[in-house]
Amino acid sequence: MIEVKISCPSCKGLGFNKSLVEITKTKGCVSCILCAAEFPVIEGIPILLKAPEARNACLSSRLVSDEHIKFETHATKKVATLVSEYSRGISLDVGCGKGPYLEYFRGDVVLVDINHYFVSEAIARYQGSRKIYGIVADIRDLPFPLASFDFILVSEVLEHLNDLDLRSTIESLKSLTRKYLQVDVPNESSIMHLLSWIAVSAGVYRKQVHDDDALEHHVRIDSRTLVEHGLTAKGCINAVSRNRIKLGPIWDLYDHLVWNAPHLAGTLIGLYVKTDEKA
Repeated sequence: MIEVKISCPSCKGLGFNKSLVEITKTKGCVSCILCAAEFPVIEGIPILLKAPEARNACLSSRLVSDEHIKFETHATKKVATLVSEYSRGISLDVGCGKGPYLEYFRGDVVLVDINHYFVSEAIARYQGSRKIYGIVADIRDLPFPLASFDFILVSEVLEHLNDLDLRSTIESLKSLTRKYLQVDVPNESSIMHLLSWIAVSAGVYRKQVHDDDALEHHVRIDSRTLVEHGLTAKGCINAVSRNRIKLGPIWDLYDHLVWNAPHLAGTLIGLYVKTDEKA
């Protein structure tokens, strides 16, 4: 039985952090005992968005474009390895998308995405034996009490925020973990980004241009940014480069070389470990 509880995102923003109900017991509709806000539950997935208009929209649409539906993410090898190493107990996958990392988690997993479509798709695709639970929520207003999870993964999400939301979101994530927080973002200031630009210019492959603003990056995050926000910065190659350019074990060697030289990496990995004094 999962022990994580959900909180009202509206009340939490006002400084209240009262639990509503255990995730496994949600049926039909969840009501906040403090502000009386009602949150629908669609296909067993609570829609815990602060704005009423966002919750209502979930009842009539998937809040996701056709371009976004077709967009596929793949597990970055080093990120997946770390998920297997650090996940335990109850984990949180924020911005889960279609669940590329689900098979690597150890223990139960709570899936969160701002789109109901992705949460339901990740649950439907999962073939493992772990218990998984889905919630629709905004990473900027995660509806959980403090220290709810043993491990939190945030993969390729933070770059879609703006500068104003980045710091508060990372601090919120650190407050929600009991032990580990792992984030990864594209390193758009790296030599790999330059090489990618050269490859596009030479016609090796086409640059991705998105009509859906949700797929665009709104903030550039480098290794210094991660360190400034209290994370240890590491590096690896990203899944896109590994899949586009087949170099086999050479990419594994590259991962080894740039692990402690993240400024040369295609993907930045930020790690945070909460000590007993911080718990």
